[in-house]
Order: sequence, then structure tokens, then C-alpha cells
Amino acid sequence: MTYKVEFIEEAIRSLAKLDREITRRIHRKLIWLAENAEKIEHAGLRGDLAGKMKLREGDYRVIYEVLQDEELNKVRFIGHRSEVYKRR
Repeated sequence: MTYKVEFIEEAIRSLAKLDREITRRIHRKLIWLAENAEKIEHAGLRGDLAGKMKLREGDYRVIYEVLQDEELNKVRFIGHRSEVYKRR
């Protein structure tokens, strides 16, 4: 079963700021996540980001939530690993 991927406005803005190749790689990774959401163990975060998950693509991270009832991955933020955890 394939989950849907939904972006909040902040995630759209952060993705638009990235290099085209990085954007392509993240897009492919999000497709993979949607297709495999039920099969994988999601990497949960702690502290201010508790309840959210991270997806790694090189030096970049996608912060998202899994809404199982809706079969939805809601992308909250995308950014370089040096900045993504400081935003919250």
C-alpha cells in the first residue's frame, strides 16, 4: 500500500531553496518512503521534535509525521542536517 505525501507550507518553501539535484534526490527518497511506509521502521526524534520522524538523504533531512489512519506522510521541514534540528 502506498502512503500519500503531503507538504506543509514551510516544507515547500524549504525545498524551493535547495539545489535542483538535491531536490531531485529528496523527491526520489520521498517516493520510496511513500511506497515503503508500512514496511520500514521510522526514525523517531526526541525533545522538541518528539512525535516526528526523520528521513536522511545525504547531508539533508526530511522531518515528517506519519498519520497511519490517513495513510499519510506529512512533511514538515526539509533542510541541511546542521540547521534542521535547530529550527524547532
